[in-house]
Amino acid sequence: MNHFRRRYRRALAVVSSALIGLLGGIILAASPAAAQTSTVTGSCGWDGTAAEWVVTWTVTTDPPAGATAFRWLAVEATPSPVAGIEATPAGEFPHRAGQQLVGEQRLPEGTTSASLTVQAEWDNGQQDAEPSRGELQLPADCSRGDLISQWRLDCDAVTITIQNPTAEPVTVTLVPNAGNPVPVQVAGGEAATVEFPPSPGLSVDVRVGEQSIVDPGDPIAVTAGQVAALECAAEQDGGGGGGLPATGTSALIVAAGALALLALGAGLYLIARRRRIRFTA
Repeated sequence: MNHFRRRYRRALAVVSSALIGLLGGIILAASPAAAQTSTVTGSCGWDGTAAEWVVTWTVTTDPPAGATAFRWLAVEATPSPVAGIEATPAGEFPHRAGQQLVGEQRLPEGTTSASLTVQAEWDNGQQDAEPSRGELQLPADCSRGDLISQWRLDCDAVTITIQNPTAEPVTVTLVPNAGNPVPVQVAGGEAATVEFPPSPGLSVDVRVGEQSIVDPGDPIAVTAGQVAALECAAEQDGGGGGGLPATGTSALIVAAGALALLALGAGLYLIARRRRIRFTA
């Protein structure tokens, strides 16, 4: 009897395991398989002509094995839609696997943030494991290509000018390669200037947050050759005030002139004595 019970329990365990595995397979087949998530990245800049922010979103997908195309199962963008990245009707898979999609958002100047959330579905029935989201803070995360930094070098200083054509104030930081950073607030529609000593080897970066606005083709960098080309020493010698007393030939000329005047004065004095007229009663 005990032997029969043991065989019965074994058979029951085998059947139960088979039923559980079969049920799991049915559930897995009935639901869409989950794939990796997509990656959403964004960048933004100011369009001075249109007076609005331009946000560019880039979505990179990670196709699962066996998938050749995908569609956007869900797309959510704030505060306005993204041109070029929209939800796709069911049954359509217009985007090829591995295709990188780029969309554009145009936002008014007062906008403080922007976001894009997407979820892909593949032509093999799989979906992204979860929605993917990208978010930007305006203007902190934006490239300030609208700001202009210019500089000039003369014998007195390296003068850096920052122009802000937008209506909003912005804080920039001037970072020299030697010394402390210099924060400067530039009002909307205004310009600000900062001066540094014209030392050979000086270089200065101008940043908004972590973004440099210095033109790579015209870096703010002072070389010894640039300083020498100014001929500052010659200009200073010809200027007034602070120079050394005159020496050499100039001093001799002045001394000779003084002696001549003294001799002339003495001669006139002697002549005057000889020609003195006395009156008698």
